[in-house]
Amino acid sequence: MKPMEVRLQNAYTGNGIEKNPVICWKYENNQGSHIQQACRIQIWRGCQGDYDSCIYDSGILKTRIQNGHKCRCMLQSHRQYKIVISVEDEDGCWEKGESKPFFSGIVCDEDWKAEWISGKTAKPHYLGREFSFEKKIKSAVVSVAGVGQYVLTINGKQPDDSVLNGSWTDYNKHIHYQTYEISALLSQKNNEIMIEVGNGWYHADMDDTRHFYTKNAGYQYFGEYLAAIASFTFLFEDGEEVHMGTDSSWWWRESETTYANIYGSEDYDARKEGDKEKFFCAELEEPDSPRGKLIPMLYPPVKIKRGYQAKFKRELEDGSRLYDLGQNMSGLFEIKVRGKRGTKIRIFPTEKLDIRENPWKTVDSWCCYTLKGGGTERWRQKFTYCAGRYIRIMLDAESEIKEYPEICGITGFFITSSAKDRGEFYCSDYRYMQIHDLVLRAVESNMNHLHTDCPTIERLGWQEPNHLMAPAIFYTKEAENLWKKISMDQRDGQYGEEEQDTDLGAFPHQYESGLLPSIAPAYARFLYDGGEGSFWDIVPWGSSIILGAWELYKFTGSTELLKKNYHTAKKYVDYLYKKYLAYPDIYDKPQHLHFLCHGLGDWGIQQNRGEARENIETAYLYRDMMILAKVAEWMGIEEDRKEYLQKAGEIMVEYNKELLVWNPLTGEWAYDAYDRTGITPTQAVQAIPLQFGMVPEEKRESVVRSFLISCSEKKLETGEIGLPYILRTLGELGETNLVQEMIFQKHHPSYYRFIEKGETTLPEFWRDDARSRNHDMMGAVLEWIYRYMAGIQSEDGFRNITINPVLPEGVDFLKCSYESIKGRVEVTVQKKPYMQIEVSIPANTEGRVNTGEVWVPIWGGSTYRLPLS
Repeated sequence: MKPMEVRLQNAYTGNGIEKNPVICWKYENNQGSHIQQACRIQIWRGCQGDYDSCIYDSGILKTRIQNGHKCRCMLQSHRQYKIVISVEDEDGCWEKGESKPFFSGIVCDEDWKAEWISGKTAKPHYLGREFSFEKKIKSAVVSVAGVGQYVLTINGKQPDDSVLNGSWTDYNKHIHYQTYEISALLSQKNNEIMIEVGNGWYHADMDDTRHFYTKNAGYQYFGEYLAAIASFTFLFEDGEEVHMGTDSSWWWRESETTYANIYGSEDYDARKEGDKEKFFCAELEEPDSPRGKLIPMLYPPVKIKRGYQAKFKRELEDGSRLYDLGQNMSGLFEIKVRGKRGTKIRIFPTEKLDIRENPWKTVDSWCCYTLKGGGTERWRQKFTYCAGRYIRIMLDAESEIKEYPEICGITGFFITSSAKDRGEFYCSDYRYMQIHDLVLRAVESNMNHLHTDCPTIERLGWQEPNHLMAPAIFYTKEAENLWKKISMDQRDGQYGEEEQDTDLGAFPHQYESGLLPSIAPAYARFLYDGGEGSFWDIVPWGSSIILGAWELYKFTGSTELLKKNYHTAKKYVDYLYKKYLAYPDIYDKPQHLHFLCHGLGDWGIQQNRGEARENIETAYLYRDMMILAKVAEWMGIEEDRKEYLQKAGEIMVEYNKELLVWNPLTGEWAYDAYDRTGITPTQAVQAIPLQFGMVPEEKRESVVRSFLISCSEKKLETGEIGLPYILRTLGELGETNLVQEMIFQKHHPSYYRFIEKGETTLPEFWRDDARSRNHDMMGAVLEWIYRYMAGIQSEDGFRNITINPVLPEGVDFLKCSYESIKGRVEVTVQKKPYMQIEVSIPANTEGRVNTGEVWVPIWGGSTYRLPLS
């Protein structure tokens, strides 16, 4: 029973961790039906493969747990470590496995042998230093941060293949650094280290011609100057250790990148490549130095997923050329071009074409490249990314040369979080695979330094998909550490004790202590309610601090993030409860009524519109309180547990009293959409209380029938909030054929309508002309495919696994796998030539399989082939 994939669970690349490593490992499926009886965890310190000191030893732990092991120990800065795991099976046999080596970050502030430095400019520039050694290096480690984005090179080479480095955070609270081992890039003589910094979100470069979404929405600079900090530790063969860091001995010079706008605009003047004039750097002091605490970046860096070669499509009327990448994406668009010196071209990406196949401009984002002349030139962005499927190349109006250059090639490099792929899906109906990939490409396009809402227009961390889409993403990506970073952004954004804002729109909302803004980091302030709800205080958005962590718990079995978020969540829920009690006074309603309704309700039921605000926002308050009560129980805070259970019970009673009504048209109990005329039992307002456990037991079957009646037209009638709960309810009811009819409709709302219209990523709303063509907020069908169609389910981090596939009519074969935190879960179902299911789950897990008539228990480590009825 050999442990596999031994790794740090709380540090995606391993490097940079400072203390308290969390350890996990997996088992293969073919090891037999073994159960882990005990384990022993050791952490060894070493250098270049020589490990001579065990700095942590758990001793023998009598436990089946194989993830979430927190090793309470401090590491030393810039040292190499590895993890050794020993496990015992039920036969008393012990086997070992070990991790890849990893390097610690900066353990304490005193170990930063460096200062923030800058050229004292807000334009992209280089910071650098040359140095040599007198003796041979054994190990070299650097921890580096740049605000906003940065590129680190050592002797002209980058230490890894990540792109767009420089984490997106509230830079006044936290700034992430990255740690690399760089000895392979160094020589003994004549080394040059350079850090090129670009604007990012730290000091946004904006002009009046190009798109910057938050320019007039409260965006503020975090600092006057772009800056970087780097601390190096060199260990020599003779045992001597030397430290070096950024300081006033470094130089700076201008970058060839003359403009870097985070919304996809970057200008590059290749004629400046010969300009090497250098100036002395400045060590930044208060108030010019970045304010945030330096912490390690432990979530997946952004990398290139794949490249797409553009094909020439046609020449447009103005002489510009149009190219098709074949895939909508978040991308770094690389051009190869040949032309005269001084020729300036504009690279204009777009998501869609109009009916005449002309580029349909969504926003004014483009890049400009000025040729140096003399041969084929190659360029792509370094500090920004663009988004789209089509590339238009045109002469810029300011070009010195009016002759169109030769375009030798265009490549779209699809960028995304480097979170590992975790799900695979195949079935005999190809349409399902098309929908699967449509949503997955949208997910990937929006997984960056945060979970963005769209790569083209906003690029902000709107919070609601971080729980609504969490299962869909967790089935397909290893996103645990990205979700932890997102929670940090939310915690950093919470309004403090003295913080307050007043809405500037038609309704005077008060935003006060405890509020979790709808976006994090708060790169804008949407303090405007035009009468249909606040965009700054939306309950399903803020509730992600609880519900996103809850979904992560179900996939990993770890309560760590729920506990870490607890006090933030408690302040937020207390803030919401005050508004719940004040509903009659705020909205001039009868004193006996209590609801929340300041958010957007079921947002997206039509483009830029929501509904059923009282139903949905209030149900979320109930759900938040119930989960808080559970976390309080885990944390031993009995007073809080009782308080939230009591308040949640009162909310449920009042909710059902006002909204649960007898529908004389159907003869069933149903929830009425509060803001509609007459009794209107929509899909979302039935599904949400059903999923949240708010329905009285004696009326539950009747509400289920009302829900199915609301689905009788076989169309999804919902926005993004109701959608996952509708699909989950249908999944639990075994209504796979009904879902199939819904998602394959010829007209909207329909997923397959998007396929037939040629979309390669999921658009924002249920319409052909949706504003954004690359949103994942409506992608909950991905969760339904894995959880209900393939039937792979767990509520405890995949220690206990349920396999309950339900194939829709017409699907004769399905094969699906999910790489869980415990190991690989595989399901194969075939109807022809005979009905059979084949299931495999990893060792040290247990499960059960539904064969149609009976549930069959299974044990991990073996493959089961069972007949289906």
